[in-house]
Amino acid sequence: MKDSGVELMPHVHGLPAERCVVFLSQLREEPHNTEIQQAQISDEMRWEMDEFGSFKWSETTVMGGVKFIIRLINRDPFAFIKNRAESVADILAAMERAKTADGATDIGLGSLVASVAHGGRDLLTRAEELNLRLDHGDDMSTGLAATAAWHLQDFGLDLAAGTVGVIGAVGIMGAGFIKLLAEDVRKFLFIVTAVDDRVKKLESELLLEARREKRKLEIVVDTKFHALAEHKCRLVYVAHSSPNAPLKAEHLAPRTIILDACIPPAVAFRDGRHLVLPVGCGVLPKSAAPSGVGIRLGLGETKDGPVTYGCMIGCMIAARREEIYHRIFPVDPGYAKLLLNEGGAIGVTHQPFPVKEEKIREFIRKQ
Repeated sequence: MKDSGVELMPHVHGLPAERCVVFLSQLREEPHNTEIQQAQISDEMRWEMDEFGSFKWSETTVMGGVKFIIRLINRDPFAFIKNRAESVADILAAMERAKTADGATDIGLGSLVASVAHGGRDLLTRAEELNLRLDHGDDMSTGLAATAAWHLQDFGLDLAAGTVGVIGAVGIMGAGFIKLLAEDVRKFLFIVTAVDDRVKKLESELLLEARREKRKLEIVVDTKFHALAEHKCRLVYVAHSSPNAPLKAEHLAPRTIILDACIPPAVAFRDGRHLVLPVGCGVLPKSAAPSGVGIRLGLGETKDGPVTYGCMIGCMIAARREEIYHRIFPVDPGYAKLLLNEGGAIGVTHQPFPVKEEKIREFIRKQ
């Protein structure tokens, strides 16, 4: 079954006309956001957290005719990763709680929540029983990250002239970013944990498509971060990070631009030789910004509205559509662009770079 170029898994039940997205996330582990969250957790939230294992984090709001609520699971991300079976059970319990307490019709899975549950596949049976639709929302996050790369191209970065490195190249967001930029880039460096069948499949698909369209494309695969410097990557997209193996300045060629899509940020160094830009987030205009989204999350605010995660925005926009399918497959370029267009129609834009355009242009000129 196809829709907007996306292979879909049908959701067997009909959905009610009024849609309510409950976005499941978890307590963050980085100190800054932890302090923000702890200061905002009320006694009522603590009671709900102790009683049910999850609690409502944002106020119920409406954007584009869709109700939206953020519900946090009482588990930090590292514990989530280490205890897979228990983590899936926590997600299932939170889904059931959201259906009962919030009237959920759609469940938005944060990227970490989705990855713990194999992108949502481990949750499908229970979702069907509860008549809930699942969406990981990473199409929008990946589309926003690609938009950042296209902005850099507008600022003078020639994506076809150098090597683009992608850390986490075969993950949902890494592979999606690569597919979105495939027509612009002539050489990719895939940084992966291991060279397995997923890597070979993605590589063969991209090369076959390039030959079909008579485009030049070279793909190099490595498991070491030092390859980024060896291949003189001008642009590096960080779609996956590990506290045990952080990206360091020594891994990079001088004056590399890094697009950091990780929450918490994967790139902690600021040595002046590189340009680190956050991506994967979006800005909601003040006229449409859900109350509690962005500001309560501690992500900041711009003149247009608060900054919020792209996956949250993606789930909200997807719920506006009429299709009744689970969207838990890897990011699809066609659907990502569709969400970008629909987001643009209601005023969602990419998070402004924290560096002025003139400085970015100067940095690119001196690469």
